[in-house]
Amino acid sequence: LAVSAVVSGFFMAVLLHRTTKKMGLRGSAILGNAVAAACYAVMPFVQSRVVLTCLHFTANSCCGILGAAYIACINNSTVVSQRAFVNGLCVTFESLGKGLGPLGTAVAFSWTLDRWGITGHGFVFFCMSFLHVLVLIGTVVLPSSVEGEDAIKAKMTPTNASYIEARKLGAAGDGVL
Repeated sequence: LAVSAVVSGFFMAVLLHRTTKKMGLRGSAILGNAVAAACYAVMPFVQSRVVLTCLHFTANSCCGILGAAYIACINNSTVVSQRAFVNGLCVTFESLGKGLGPLGTAVAFSWTLDRWGITGHGFVFFCMSFLHVLVLIGTVVLPSSVEGEDAIKAKMTPTNASYIEARKLGAAGDGVL
């Protein structure tokens, strides 16, 4: 796990920004979901620790892409005056997911092993893979406005026109990718 954490950290520090810049937010999220789904689907069949470590840091790196891309998509599609509320709501649900997700998957993993034996070993991994495929499908149908510039043009109103002008000049540092 330490090797996976170091490689994932390197990816997030050095390559994440380049990936989202080159592929766009939706493209990065689509690729991240596809690769993560493939990693989770293959993990139950892997016998080698080295290969499993590589799959683990690849899946972790994909989750890093997904987190950054979806946060930026939310920020790009939210009116500036409501961004704090929306991000607070998202962090609340994210925290619930980070608490309940490992709990639920650990219980499901042990239950499948107990009930189905070694045959149930891959069930949780296949479920994770399936969830990534569902999120990938949802990402494909996102409007282009989540990419950023279209979102700024769509949100142009007399009340935030000065913000948009400042943004065009690069004076507003709101963290939008």
